[in-house]
Amino acid sequence: MSGERSKLRVIEYGLPVFAYMYTVGSVGFWLSLYAKINGFSYLQVQLLATVYFLVITPSTLIVGRLGDRSERPNRIVAVGMLLNALAVYLMAHLTKPTPLMGTRIIQALGLSTSFPIALGALSLYLGVSRGVGVNAFMMAAGMASGSIVGGLLITYIGFEWMFYSASLISLLASIVSLSTSFPRVRSRI
Repeated sequence: MSGERSKLRVIEYGLPVFAYMYTVGSVGFWLSLYAKINGFSYLQVQLLATVYFLVITPSTLIVGRLGDRSERPNRIVAVGMLLNALAVYLMAHLTKPTPLMGTRIIQALGLSTSFPIALGALSLYLGVSRGVGVNAFMMAAGMASGSIVGGLLITYIGFEWMFYSASLISLLASIVSLSTSFPRVRSRI
């Protein structure tokens, strides 16, 4: 495989992790402020985070297992990234606690697809050490750019554009994942 194609494959496998962490760096960092500006109580602000973690933690484990058994794990990632894109887009238009918490649940379900399958793909493709290294790089790059770009968008354009940027990156990750053949992970667990 040529060097250029090899680099492209690494980007294809790593993009969902970048999108995940971009969302965490932008939406995850700024959602509490958005909620407080829209009149949420401190309890409601905390519930936005709590509901997300209550859903994403077990979902990541379940999706990892589904990815191991799937003939086309890329489709799972594509659907997950699409769910995140939709949830984050809707957040830009929601200012009430219950609908915003509902989108956090959808977001958590969507984002739970990226880590286990992308890490598995990168580790199979590059070997465990290099796969984990690329995954960590994509995490750091996504988190840093999400928080910086998100903050700039909020400061100079408005909150909705922070949400739109995360939605757009997840949509891109969905399209790329759908058109990418992820290697199958054959788990023995």
